[in-house]
Amino acid sequence: SPRPRKSSFARGARTAGVAQPPAFESRDRRAMASPGPAPAKARFAVLDCEDAVKWDGHAIALARLLGRAGETWEHHRCWSGELPDLRDIHTYQGLVVTGSHYCVRDEHAHEWIGALKRFIAKVVVHGGVKVYGACFGCQVIAEALGGKVDRNPCGLPFVLKRETVVLTEAMTNRPEYELALAAFPPTALTGGAASEKKTARQARLAVLQAHGDCVVSLPNGAVLFGHSETAPCEMFALGEDVLAVQGHPELDGVTMLEKIAPFARALSEDDRAAAKSSLRLETDHVALVGIVRAFLRGFSSDDGDRRYEKEKDTLESLRRHTEAARAALADAPPQKKDFFSRPEATAAEARAGYASSAASGAAALSAGAASVTSTPNISATTNALSSSSESSKNANARLAERALFIAAEDAFACAARGAETEVRAISFEFATLSKVNRAAAEKYAELGCTVAGLGVFADSLRRKDANAAPRFAELDVIEQNLDALEDAAAALEAEAERLETRAAAVRLLAAKRKTAEDEKVGLLESGGGGSVEA
Repeated sequence: SPRPRKSSFARGARTAGVAQPPAFESRDRRAMASPGPAPAKARFAVLDCEDAVKWDGHAIALARLLGRAGETWEHHRCWSGELPDLRDIHTYQGLVVTGSHYCVRDEHAHEWIGALKRFIAKVVVHGGVKVYGACFGCQVIAEALGGKVDRNPCGLPFVLKRETVVLTEAMTNRPEYELALAAFPPTALTGGAASEKKTARQARLAVLQAHGDCVVSLPNGAVLFGHSETAPCEMFALGEDVLAVQGHPELDGVTMLEKIAPFARALSEDDRAAAKSSLRLETDHVALVGIVRAFLRGFSSDDGDRRYEKEKDTLESLRRHTEAARAALADAPPQKKDFFSRPEATAAEARAGYASSAASGAAALSAGAASVTSTPNISATTNALSSSSESSKNANARLAERALFIAAEDAFACAARGAETEVRAISFEFATLSKVNRAAAEKYAELGCTVAGLGVFADSLRRKDANAAPRFAELDVIEQNLDALEDAAAALEAEAERLETRAAAVRLLAAKRKTAEDEKVGLLESGGGGSVEA
């Protein structure tokens, strides 16, 4: 079905498809153009790799989950050929590559996968832009940089469960991740208690997984950050600009039970039942989301600690970001309850709406300037949070305006999904009619060939009939000759019978004559030898 070539979470996003330079020297050019520390960038892009209708809201969900106040988030549909302009790549702070039901090894069947790999390789060579990918995004980053992706080496055709990811020392030694792990210690595998410092370098994360492929060989220079029983390369990094995660920190168990479990045809009934139980367990997604947010903003730089203390997330702010993201996926306003930490929540609970007003909901999303919890929206770059010195009236007005923006964003997403569904239905009808027409044309062509063959056969029969007509007169003469021959044969047969009778009479006469001679000889012999000699 026809789709718009470009959408954006912020106005002014560039149109995809602009000619791209063959090589990159932008790092040197930027150093020459603007000496000194590079200014902070607030431009991000979601590289959307999923075209299934059921996942229409996940790009907005990622922007809400990973975004901050004052940032611009763009939406590029990679499967439709949309990618950021490489000439402007230095203006981006980070790129987020989403998951997908496609296989990264099918780039020959889907050209956009190969184009995305080449784009990612050029961005990483360019440097200075954070690139994060989850699941399919993790795999496509690995292959783009020289790694290898293959079927799950664990032997399972499809992994759908909560997996235990063991973090390596290289992961826990990175400053930005160490800060995030300290702020949001993993507790899902320790019964709610944070790990002690003596085991911090052997930290484990409980992460939800859904994959039939995984990274089996890292790119050159990449560092392994985590591994599990079902994936040898669960997490890896390349320098300070690349972070890849096989799991789905942006999803919760309820969403995966609704949108993935029913459609995982590779699962047996026993595996499906085990997945339903596993996906309801508690996860460490808060810690992993904190790590990703710290990575995207580069808190590993010289001023990282100071910036992190100023801009750091809190547990409450991350949970509010998570609720806003879940709402985009669930086609419902954010929940007041913390379903992120309640994996046993039912789908009905997860779909329930706010009990409070839009103003109180906006206040919940934006409470506290220090926590910086407002989410980027589709209309424009979010205004900075009001300081504590601003009047209560202006603050309430901004909160109400932000709530209106979020409501408008949700309404636009719902309307877009409805229109897309209708267009897809019409497109499906046209596709079906086209298939029927093609089948009918093929049948007509087949019938035409059959009729043509019958015509040739009939013409051949006519020619043979014309050639056989003179032979029919000859057949009459032959039949007459046959009658004469039959009469002659009958006469010959009668003559033969007569001759046979005569021969029998001759044989009888000869026999009688011989008998008479024998008797005469006998009489002569009995009358004496002299008489005999005389």
